[in-house]
Amino acid sequence: MYTPEKQPSPAITMILVGVSLLLCLAWIAQLAFVVPEFERRFEEARMAVPVIMEFTIAMSRFVVRHWYVVLPGFVAAFVALGGVSYLLRHVVQ
Repeated sequence: MYTPEKQPSPAITMILVGVSLLLCLAWIAQLAFVVPEFERRFEEARMAVPVIMEFTIAMSRFVVRHWYVVLPGFVAAFVALGGVSYLLRHVVQ
């Protein structure tokens, strides 16, 4: 006997994209507010930091200096992510 496949819920898709958006906004907030404080402490202690920390500090500086580009870019990326997620979960099967 044939049983129709259950369609994915649009609410679940919105929740997944929303949680992803919140996590990325938290990451941006850490780059903007937490990392500069660590950078200041490292400079005060004259500590050498690993390469990955130097990269993180450089990203933090970019976010702080160019916040007006970063935030709309992330909003546009998440609108695109929402559209692609919807298409993959609900249209293409």
